[in-house]
Amino acid sequence: MTKPGCDIALLEYLQQEASMLILYLQPDGKVISCNDFVRKLLGFDPTGSDFEQMLLDFRESFCLQEYLQSGDKRHLLNVPTVHGAPRTFSFRFLQCEDAIVAVGECHFEEEQSVHNSLIQLNSDMANLNRELQKKNSELDRLHELKNHFMGMAAHDLRNPIATIISLCDFLLGEFCHSLSEEHIRLLSYIRTSGNFMLELLNDLLDIARIETGNFGLELQSTDLVALLRRTVDLQQFQARGREVDIQFHFYESPPAISIDPLKIEQVMQNLLSNAVKFSPKGGVVKVGLMRSSDYLLVSIQDQGPGIPEEEQKQVFQPFSMATHNSPAGDKGTGLGLTIVHKIIQSHMGQIWLESSPGKGSTFFFSLPVNMPEG
Repeated sequence: MTKPGCDIALLEYLQQEASMLILYLQPDGKVISCNDFVRKLLGFDPTGSDFEQMLLDFRESFCLQEYLQSGDKRHLLNVPTVHGAPRTFSFRFLQCEDAIVAVGECHFEEEQSVHNSLIQLNSDMANLNRELQKKNSELDRLHELKNHFMGMAAHDLRNPIATIISLCDFLLGEFCHSLSEEHIRLLSYIRTSGNFMLELLNDLLDIARIETGNFGLELQSTDLVALLRRTVDLQQFQARGREVDIQFHFYESPPAISIDPLKIEQVMQNLLSNAVKFSPKGGVVKVGLMRSSDYLLVSIQDQGPGIPEEEQKQVFQPFSMATHNSPAGDKGTGLGLTIVHKIIQSHMGQIWLESSPGKGSTFFFSLPVNMPEG
């Protein structure tokens, strides 16, 4: 028979030192008191709270009385810890005179199983990460080879195609009166196809430069009004041939800004050419220039068929093509707006559009007033 002094010492040890959960519960599950290990594990004193709230379990309901009536049967329950990771304890529930005692012992087999699973999972993730890095390296190399081939092919093909176009122009100009209508039609078809291929090759070269990081800007102080007016004048010839009028409006003369004039002119030529291409006969294309405190805003508005909302997010993606054909049946390369987007982004500006089917489209782009020259 144990001595009373030993019983008291054992109880004090269990309360203060033992690495096991000891909780005294009311019949409704509220915690009356607990040992120090419970408070250290949870990071707070659960006295007064429901025992069920301490558990991290997937059962639909928790019934303390059912556990109590199971006698000496042990129950594996998960308890969240102050560090966030749950621990599994083997609980027994004992009925005392004035309380229910819940005793939870560390379930070493379960913890060891979890530990081994985590080690295996970490090993699997490390292997997957190495495999992913290897695949990414291969993709980067293939991407580099693709850009190199695309740039080389475009460069090597451009001169022969330009020669074909020049010869077609020469034959149509010098021997037009001695050629049959069928010869003229075929030569015109060859010239049109050549111009399309030349445009595609130029766009491919620009895309290759962008993706390889060789699309540098040559910034210089530029009069944007003069640049826009010059671009509009160049596009008027194409517009008159399609019976489209281009109008340019600006409300005040802004100061010169630091841009790459050739690339911004490329942006304007692309946007204006598209606007004219999709405008009906007798249509008007309006070019506007406005100034805010930090930006100059350029707009190009057409009276074309418009772009459906579901397609608007894709217009700046490579090889995105409009579902509506232009009135003259022209087709584009699907790369022009991608290049335009990259040029404006490289100028620290933004580009977007507003469009509704049947009501035309308006493209906007902004350029910072105080972009430093580099």
